[in-house]
Amino acid sequence: MNAAPDSLLQVIHCNCSTACKTLRCSCRRYGLPCTTVCGPCQLEECDNPHNKFLPEESDDEDEQ
Repeated sequence: MNAAPDSLLQVIHCNCSTACKTLRCSCRRYGLPCTTVCGPCQLEECDNPHNKFLPEESDDEDEQ
């Protein structure tokens, strides 16, 4: 029997300090985005191509 549920065991986070540029980043290697639980990366200056950022809404729509 596993120590935790399978869904919890599939949670992956990195602890990269080099912007997740290589496959040494476990998130990038497994095709997952980095999250806020990742180490120093913390999504700032992160080069993981699997990160999906929502486009910021512009205020132009409100002015019409």
